[in-house]
Amino acid sequence: MVHSHTHRHDDGAHAHAHAHAHGTAGAHRHAPELPHPAQAATLSLLRMTLAQRLGLAIFLSGVLWGLVWLAMRPA
Repeated sequence: MVHSHTHRHDDGAHAHAHAHAHGTAGAHRHAPELPHPAQAATLSLLRMTLAQRLGLAIFLSGVLWGLVWLAMRPA
């Protein structure tokens, strides 16, 4: 789908045409000099402090040891 629009600046009017592909995955395109803004990472090890990483590692270690304990207990 292609549409165009016209707008005015102090130096005169000019038009732009834009092409859009609707309904197809991966069809979105933009110029390399106009990248998308960075997405907010909900949980990123790279953005965590050392204390947060250590706390997460201890927590995950506890969870995994709990699973081992559950698996090894007598039936």
